[in-house]
Amino acid sequence: MRVRAAHSGREGSLQSSAFMGNETGSSRVVGPAKVIAGLTLVSRGLGLIRDAVCAHVLGVGAASSAFWVAFQIPNLFRRLFGEGALSAAFIPVFSDYHHAGDRAGARRVGCCVLGLLVVTLLGLTLLGEATLGLLGKVGWDTERTRLTLSLTALMLPFMVMICVTAMLGGLLNVLGHFATPASAPIVLNVCMIAAAIGAGVWRGLPANQLVFVVAASVLVAGIVQVVIHWIAVERRGYRLTPALDTRHEGVRRIIRTMGPMVVGLGAVQINTLADTLIAYWYIPFDGAPTVLYYAQRLYDFPLGVFSLAVVTAVFPELSRLATLNDTARYGATVIKGLRLVLFIGLPASIGLILVREPLVAFLFERGEFGAEGTRRVAQTLIYYAAGVWAYGCQHVLIRSFYALKDSRTPMRIAAYMILLNVPLNLILVWPLAEGGLALSTAICAVIQVIWLGRTLARRMGEVSWWAIESSVLRTAVATLAMTIMIVLLDAMWLGDVHVGARLAALVASGVVVFVAVAAALKHPELRELARGR
Repeated sequence: MRVRAAHSGREGSLQSSAFMGNETGSSRVVGPAKVIAGLTLVSRGLGLIRDAVCAHVLGVGAASSAFWVAFQIPNLFRRLFGEGALSAAFIPVFSDYHHAGDRAGARRVGCCVLGLLVVTLLGLTLLGEATLGLLGKVGWDTERTRLTLSLTALMLPFMVMICVTAMLGGLLNVLGHFATPASAPIVLNVCMIAAAIGAGVWRGLPANQLVFVVAASVLVAGIVQVVIHWIAVERRGYRLTPALDTRHEGVRRIIRTMGPMVVGLGAVQINTLADTLIAYWYIPFDGAPTVLYYAQRLYDFPLGVFSLAVVTAVFPELSRLATLNDTARYGATVIKGLRLVLFIGLPASIGLILVREPLVAFLFERGEFGAEGTRRVAQTLIYYAAGVWAYGCQHVLIRSFYALKDSRTPMRIAAYMILLNVPLNLILVWPLAEGGLALSTAICAVIQVIWLGRTLARRMGEVSWWAIESSVLRTAVATLAMTIMIVLLDAMWLGDVHVGARLAALVASGVVVFVAVAAALKHPELRELARGR
């Protein structure tokens, strides 16, 4: 079966040979992925410090739940429009112009998209502020609800800043520059850490006042992020002036494909927000949204450090190869992305489940965050962690369709998953509380990956998946060895050891065993990561 491979309408069949383990183009994925992963590791490490500080001063209660619910709203738009749909629609079009040598056309597309983005998001921000103002006048009489509305109103403008930052980051990725976009979240983490420590520890503000100081730091971080990205873009020869021109062919292509992409790429984020809102209203524990947030942060750590780094690196390459109609290398790149994500995702899923209790206790259990918070977050993490591998594969597969200019297939599948998630949430929340909401998200992600994979395989025709199957088999064996090591070590020697030492010993032993077994099995992904390509 033939599939559309580029914007000009040219077609080409993705031959089976492209999926037989061809390593062509690996350097364009693995190298950038390592740069992104390294910088993201620093950012996520600071993010965990940020969360630990916030847990210490805010605890698990009404104030913390109000803050994290409010913080999630602009971040949902970031993932939908910034890092999600807009980037997925913008990168292939900008890449077409740039790699064809039409810098003027590429700049025009960038200016028009920037203008439309700013105008649209400013409109949504004003509408949101008005809605929040009306909701605040209709009898919301609980402290947590009043705090949530006030904090959401304060942080809503961050939506504009973070989406502009993500759009500029996507442009930089096409230009082959990954460092600035990958390091930008460090700014947010540093600002929030400074605000939480300064206002909570040094000045001793109560939690219901401290959250406003931290919220203000989010806005400061947003401004700084936009500035550093703007400077990086200008240094690479693209001076962008916001413009409004919906008649430009490139802009029209982006608008046509963005709508379906919002649903396709946003399924996990929309489901996560649904989890939070259901926890907010249906679980009789004020800290339920906070429990979900910290569990999400922990499973998101390996996902963001490596899996999304692979996706960030692979999508511009897929777009470039689709533009060139290089179907063989395109297919090899898809397989490469899936193999790399699974190589990290499978052991990360099992590892998080195995070390969940010492991990949560070490990071968060101090100050206002007590043993009950640790128990609830650790229990919820079991269910979220089970889907880490699926979340990574999901992004690779969705962008594989998008690079082929097919946004409707992922949208259709994602829409079914969103519809499935809500009733699953309402069924599972009663016996499992926060864990039921996490389990529903993981189930939907796994189903979505299977559905996307089967659809892609049918479209490709006779495709050999042995390159993935052999890699997954080696990964599974190494993960099993890691599991046995961690379970035996924890049961026989570490029961009464300090939580920090226990966590370090479990993680170190697990990593060593996994890498050793993968090396003994001559795992190709391990060799390529070690070589840096």
